[in-house]
Amino acid sequence: MKNMDAFKLENIAIIGMILSHTSYAFWDRLPDFAILLMNAFGGLTFIITSFLLVEGYRYTKNIKKYILRLCLFGLIATPFHMYVIGIPTLNVLFTLAAGLGLLWLRDKFKHKWLFWVLHILIIVPISFFTLEFYAFGVTTILLYHVIKNEKARRIVPALFMGGSMILVGFAGMWQIAMLEAGYLPGFYIQPYNTGFLGGARTVNVIHSQIFMQATIGFGIVINLSSILISMYNGERGKKSKYKMFFYWVYPGHLAILALGAFLANLLLPI
Repeated sequence: MKNMDAFKLENIAIIGMILSHTSYAFWDRLPDFAILLMNAFGGLTFIITSFLLVEGYRYTKNIKKYILRLCLFGLIATPFHMYVIGIPTLNVLFTLAAGLGLLWLRDKFKHKWLFWVLHILIIVPISFFTLEFYAFGVTTILLYHVIKNEKARRIVPALFMGGSMILVGFAGMWQIAMLEAGYLPGFYIQPYNTGFLGGARTVNVIHSQIFMQATIGFGIVINLSSILISMYNGERGKKSKYKMFFYWVYPGHLAILALGAFLANLLLPI
């Protein structure tokens, strides 16, 4: 049954995003099960957004304007993203912009195999150190574009992305186990900070375990999100009326969460 239009999917993605980012903003005030559950729902957001990005790429008249708009709102969101999330990478709007650019670049290549060679040798290493969701994110976007069988296209990219995040989670759990057993150098076990511009909060090994467990849950929900993608009916719904809202909601909700976390730490220190 295909009763999901773009507007409905976007709203589901927004809910998942807000829940996930709230778990980051207030992780030191939330119970572990809440962090795991809220972060897992964030798995819906990137996969839905990536799918709709590729759908939009098929119909956009100005790819450069599309990319610049994503970068502009990504730039606006950057200080709030660094404060709330604390991960030293470009935020997800830059990942989407990079993915969009790669779609355009891939279509310009006469020899597609050469594009994939360059993607593996250049784009993948760079994105692992610069983009949110690392190379998995931009590769997932590409998969939504290059897979021609429609049924497979709605399932395989989510399985790839979800499986990758599950592996990242288990790899993190293994690393933490090695830390606790003393098999890794001592400087690795020093508490590290999340947040930016005065919003830093210390994360210890126990909290790191929770985040890795949350990453596994995140990957599982990404896999399940292919069910929603399969229900997409190809219609825009009300999306065209609220186009700019879906851009502003990203920096907007991060700004609210950053303010909330700042006030909580200031007025109710733990």
